[in-house]
Amino acid sequence: MISVLLGGTGRLVADIIRHPAGGAGPVWVCVRSGQRAAGKGWLGCWSSSGETAPEEAEVGEFLSALSRRLADPVPTGSGLALPEHHFHEGWQAWGPGIPGPLVTIAEEQSPADETPGHIRDPHLGTDGR
Repeated sequence: MISVLLGGTGRLVADIIRHPAGGAGPVWVCVRSGQRAAGKGWLGCWSSSGETAPEEAEVGEFLSALSRRLADPVPTGSGLALPEHHFHEGWQAWGPGIPGPLVTIAEEQSPADETPGHIRDPHLGTDGR
């Protein structure tokens, strides 16, 4: 799993999960607050459509679209919520929490270090350190 910061004021993090078998299967993108752990803290998830993983450029395009659309998450009593549903061609939208197909993968994969200094910031082109 790779974690990247999304733009905007909410300090949202996108966790990118690739199928453990390599290129087979969808790529998942799950969004959470930078203050919450991956998995149960996911505010929304999307999976790529199709039998094979999308190209890196397609994943980057989707992340850019998410960053623009979800720039200002809504504060709630329990944290944050996404301001709206986001549908993107070629991606399936899932709700908050851990989607059924990710239960096992989410338990097996976690970022090496979830401290903010180790979350990649695509706007800086570095890992944020």
